[in-house]
Amino acid sequence: MPLTTVSVEDLERAAVRLLGERLGAERAREVARKAMEFFGYDDSIPDNKLSSKERDVFYLLEEVGLVSTFEDEVYVAHGKKWRLHYWVLNKDKIKEAAEEEKKLEEEKNGGADVYENLDFWGEGGGGENGGGV
Repeated sequence: MPLTTVSVEDLERAAVRLLGERLGAERAREVARKAMEFFGYDDSIPDNKLSSKERDVFYLLEEVGLVSTFEDEVYVAHGKKWRLHYWVLNKDKIKEAAEEEKKLEEEKNGGADVYENLDFWGEGGGGENGGGV
Protein backbone atom coordinates (compact mmCIF):
# COMPACT_ATOMS: atom_id res chain seq x y z
CA MET A 1 0.00 0.00 0.00
CA PRO A 2 1.66 3.28 -1.08
CA LEU A 3 2.15 6.03 1.45
CA THR A 4 -0.27 8.87 0.97
CA THR A 5 1.19 12.33 1.17
CA VAL A 6 -0.82 15.47 1.67
CA SER A 7 0.39 18.78 0.28
CA VAL A 8 -0.53 22.25 1.46
CA GLU A 9 -2.56 22.61 -1.74
CA ASP A 10 -4.47 19.41 -0.94
CA LEU A 11 -5.43 20.66 2.50
CA GLU A 12 -6.27 24.12 1.11
CA ARG A 13 -8.62 22.62 -1.49
CA ALA A 14 -10.19 20.31 1.07
CA ALA A 15 -10.71 23.20 3.49
CA VAL A 16 -12.32 25.32 0.78
CA ARG A 17 -14.57 22.39 -0.14
CA LEU A 18 -15.66 21.67 3.44
CA LEU A 19 -15.35 25.06 5.15
CA GLY A 20 -15.64 27.52 2.28
CA GLU A 21 -19.33 28.26 2.74
CA ARG A 22 -18.89 28.84 6.46
CA LEU A 23 -15.60 30.80 6.40
CA GLY A 24 -15.15 31.96 2.83
CA ALA A 25 -12.58 30.50 0.47
CA GLU A 26 -9.63 32.69 1.44
CA ARG A 27 -10.12 32.21 5.20
CA ALA A 28 -10.44 28.44 4.66
CA ARG A 29 -7.09 28.50 2.79
CA GLU A 30 -5.49 30.45 5.66
CA VAL A 31 -6.74 27.87 8.17
CA ALA A 32 -5.27 25.07 6.05
CA ARG A 33 -1.89 26.78 5.66
CA LYS A 34 -1.69 27.48 9.40
CA ALA A 35 -2.50 23.85 10.24
CA MET A 36 0.11 22.54 7.81
CA GLU A 37 2.74 24.77 9.44
CA PHE A 38 2.31 22.65 12.57
CA PHE A 39 2.41 19.29 10.82
CA GLY A 40 5.37 19.99 8.56
CA TYR A 41 6.54 16.59 7.32
CA ASP A 42 4.77 14.65 10.07
CA ASP A 43 1.33 13.05 10.08
CA SER A 44 0.65 13.87 13.72
CA ILE A 45 1.50 16.55 16.25
CA PRO A 46 1.20 16.65 20.03
CA ASP A 47 -1.71 18.71 21.28
CA ASN A 48 0.43 20.42 23.91
CA LYS A 49 2.25 22.34 21.15
CA LEU A 50 -0.90 24.34 20.47
CA SER A 51 -2.20 27.47 22.13
CA SER A 52 -5.91 27.60 22.89
CA LYS A 53 -6.56 29.74 19.76
CA GLU A 54 -4.60 27.32 17.60
CA ARG A 55 -6.47 24.40 19.14
CA ASP A 56 -9.76 26.05 18.12
CA VAL A 57 -8.60 25.90 14.50
CA PHE A 58 -7.92 22.18 14.89
CA TYR A 59 -11.36 21.64 16.43
CA LEU A 60 -12.84 23.33 13.36
CA LEU A 61 -10.88 21.01 11.07
CA GLU A 62 -11.95 18.05 13.20
CA GLU A 63 -15.64 19.00 12.80
CA VAL A 64 -15.38 18.43 9.03
CA GLY A 65 -13.19 15.35 9.33
CA LEU A 66 -9.88 16.72 8.05
CA VAL A 67 -8.05 15.90 11.28
CA SER A 68 -8.71 13.57 14.18
CA THR A 69 -7.23 12.92 17.60
CA PHE A 70 -5.79 9.97 19.44
CA GLU A 71 -4.39 9.34 22.89
CA ASP A 72 -1.27 7.55 23.92
CA GLU A 73 -0.38 6.55 27.46
CA VAL A 74 3.16 6.31 28.76
CA TYR A 75 4.36 5.33 32.17
CA VAL A 76 6.49 7.82 34.05
CA ALA A 77 8.24 7.62 37.41
CA HIS A 78 6.57 5.53 40.10
CA GLY A 79 4.29 3.76 37.61
CA LYS A 80 2.05 6.74 36.96
CA LYS A 81 0.37 7.05 33.59
CA TRP A 82 0.78 10.15 31.49
CA ARG A 83 -1.73 10.69 28.69
CA LEU A 84 -0.51 12.34 25.52
CA HIS A 85 -3.01 13.72 23.02
CA TYR A 86 -2.18 14.02 19.31
CA TRP A 87 -3.77 15.54 16.23
CA VAL A 88 -3.58 13.46 13.05
CA LEU A 89 -4.18 14.37 9.42
CA ASN A 90 -7.06 12.42 7.91
CA LYS A 91 -5.27 11.93 4.60
CA ASP A 92 -8.00 9.96 2.85
CA LYS A 93 -10.65 12.58 3.64
CA ILE A 94 -8.29 15.40 2.63
CA LYS A 95 -7.48 13.76 -0.70
CA GLU A 96 -11.14 13.01 -1.39
CA ALA A 97 -12.30 16.57 -0.64
CA ALA A 98 -9.34 18.07 -2.53
CA GLU A 99 -10.22 16.05 -5.63
CA GLU A 100 -13.86 17.14 -5.43
CA GLU A 101 -12.79 20.79 -5.15
CA LYS A 102 -10.32 20.41 -8.02
CA LYS A 103 -13.09 19.00 -10.24
CA LEU A 104 -15.36 21.92 -9.34
CA GLU A 105 -12.56 24.39 -10.14
CA GLU A 106 -11.99 22.72 -13.51
CA GLU A 107 -15.71 22.78 -14.31
CA LYS A 108 -15.92 26.48 -13.46
CA ASN A 109 -12.86 27.26 -15.57
CA GLY A 110 -13.67 24.77 -18.34
CA GLY A 111 -15.13 27.28 -20.80
CA ALA A 112 -12.22 29.71 -20.55
CA ASP A 113 -9.63 27.02 -21.31
CA VAL A 114 -11.25 26.24 -24.67
CA TYR A 115 -10.66 29.78 -25.92
CA GLU A 116 -7.14 30.03 -24.54
CA ASN A 117 -6.00 27.13 -26.67
CA LEU A 118 -7.48 28.31 -29.97
CA ASP A 119 -5.08 29.51 -32.65
CA PHE A 120 -7.45 31.95 -34.32
CA TRP A 121 -5.08 33.21 -37.01
CA GLY A 122 -3.44 29.89 -37.79
CA GLU A 123 0.26 29.31 -38.04
CA GLY A 124 1.58 31.64 -40.71
CA GLY A 125 -1.27 30.65 -42.99
CA GLY A 126 -1.39 33.53 -45.41
CA GLY A 127 -1.13 37.21 -45.63
CA GLU A 128 0.19 39.93 -43.46
CA ASN A 129 -2.11 39.18 -40.53
CA GLY A 130 -0.98 35.57 -40.25
CA GLY A 131 -4.01 34.02 -41.88
CA GLY A 132 -7.72 33.97 -42.16
CA VAL A 133 -9.17 37.36 -42.98
